[in-house]
Amino acid sequence: MIADMKGALLCLSLLVLSLYGCRKDGETDLRTVRISTSSESDMKTRTQIGDDIEGELFMEWSVSDKIGVFGASTINAVMANTEDIPSYQTVFKGNIDKHDIPQYAYYPYDETVTDISSVPVSIPSKQVYADVTSVALYDVKASVGIEGISENEYVMYMRQMASLLRFDVDIDGLEELSPDEKLQSVTLESTGDRMTGQYTYSLSDLDAGFVSVSASAGSNSLELSFYHTPNLSDFIRGYAVVVPGKHKGKELTLTILTDKHRISFTAPALTDFEAGKFSSFPLTQSVLQNHNCEVTDL
Repeated sequence: MIADMKGALLCLSLLVLSLYGCRKDGETDLRTVRISTSSESDMKTRTQIGDDIEGELFMEWSVSDKIGVFGASTINAVMANTEDIPSYQTVFKGNIDKHDIPQYAYYPYDETVTDISSVPVSIPSKQVYADVTSVALYDVKASVGIEGISENEYVMYMRQMASLLRFDVDIDGLEELSPDEKLQSVTLESTGDRMTGQYTYSLSDLDAGFVSVSASAGSNSLELSFYHTPNLSDFIRGYAVVVPGKHKGKELTLTILTDKHRISFTAPALTDFEAGKFSSFPLTQSVLQNHNCEVTDL
């Protein structure tokens, strides 16, 4: 099953600029930029998991979030979230050159970025899920455009560049398993496009998507480890981030690893993995039995 993260693919932000900083000669050379998200902002371009209401996934900005901003003369200015709690609306703050205006923005901030045409992306094949903030480690988003609404105010739209996978594990009813077993990981392998690896993308051409750094880079598999190794007697939910790609109709192999067993089955993918959307994998007793899962003792 696949569902939209709340809204169209855009995140509305208001950039309120004021003068900041002085040179020794008294001339100001920087402006403090405050990026305030509006109440109409797209909920899916945030960085941690919020509410899931009728198949639409609401996201929140995390407390430690930072974005990078480029202008004509401003190169990769860091903007920090000023809120002290996770929130659907937030304010980012940082400095740009005095006579400059913001043209591009991206998340997450990387101090090594200097070229808007080659922003690096690393989506690892081994990810760890601890809580709702975990996806921020692997997520990617960028501005679609910036519009001025007054001399010192702008509207910024953000696009979700990656795809999200949700794994729901509820298998304590399998007779081969015991409820005190600990879930260690879920692994997904696909015969479709690569899901992880090293990529770049251009802030001035977001429609081109991710570009692999080499023909051999990337992987068709993803391993999501559960940091707290929850008991199988609990309902377990975890999220992972993957590269958008073609998978519909391709063969998927899912493997659930506990501290006592390996459970594996194969099924066709029902959909592609699309940017700005999440694909749900219900790993229940009935699903595993219907696909003739194999349970192996460790």
